[in-house]
Amino acid sequence: PVEAALGDIPGLDVNSSDAARLKRGQSVLLRGRDAPSFTGQAYALSRGQLIAIGEVGQGEFIPSRVFNYG
Repeated sequence: PVEAALGDIPGLDVNSSDAARLKRGQSVLLRGRDAPSFTGQAYALSRGQLIAIGEVGQGEFIPSRVFNYG
């Protein structure tokens, strides 16, 4: 799986509505008790599928690479 190559960076689980935003290249807010306590590079997963690679900072995840599987 692609995620195996991303072992050095943390992953985030996102819900389906956030995954849809990420697939359009839009950032998502990371708030509440499940918000990550780190900043920097990360990848986003939804239902076990890689959605995007990007940066976590100032309470949001900003995608830099988006994966759309056909």
